[in-house]
Amino acid sequence: FTTGVRINLYEIIGEVGSRYSRTDLILSTSEQSSTISERVCSILGSPFLSSLTPIYVDLTKMVKALARKKQAEKETYFDSVPGMRKVIFDILNDESESAGQWRIEGVISRGPHVAVATAPKNKGFNRGDAQFFCIDGRPVEMPRVSRVLTEIWKSVVETTGLNASAARKRPSCALAFYLPHFMYDINLSPDKREVLINDEQCLLDRLKEGIIELWLSAPEGVFEANQVEKLSNNSAKQSTSNQVER
Repeated sequence: FTTGVRINLYEIIGEVGSRYSRTDLILSTSEQSSTISERVCSILGSPFLSSLTPIYVDLTKMVKALARKKQAEKETYFDSVPGMRKVIFDILNDESESAGQWRIEGVISRGPHVAVATAPKNKGFNRGDAQFFCIDGRPVEMPRVSRVLTEIWKSVVETTGLNASAARKRPSCALAFYLPHFMYDINLSPDKREVLINDEQCLLDRLKEGIIELWLSAPEGVFEANQVEKLSNNSAKQSTSNQVER
């Protein structure tokens, strides 16, 4: 769901190179997609997007606090990680560019009390528990984040007095994390899907605050019908444009 990246998925039928082979375009996105919402709409469809709401969590203060903590550590930390001294210095001294640079953004299920009351009965991608995560544009697995989302969901269900069936569900999401390099390490497995996050609890706590604030507030900020239709139309136009380019 990274913006600014074009994806074309083709199905090749028959032997490649033969006169009977056929290539069908199954999925097409545009690098012109400027938001995660547009990407979700083009890949998973507008019905799926209609059950989600935008979320934005600013991590600037948290990142600066962690940078100050790293700066106060022993010099061996900077010696063991090339270029890290400059990274920390830039974060602590670049006020203009750092504002909003470190963040979590994307789309997530509406609060349980809203999702249950307005559950869509539509076709298309209907995996109500689908969760996608990426860090700086790279798809990763984040089991602790997924666990936290489920825990908050159950907590809100209990708080709002919903029935037990609502607690057995888990929220869907497509979340992009924008973090400085000193906060994570992806060199743990060949496919780089596994990630080690330094000070992960701080990140989880900040995410909790943002989600609880979103879910327990008035049910606003959801994608209205006209917004989803607009995104869906944009996706259709981009797909048509890609086929014309072929």
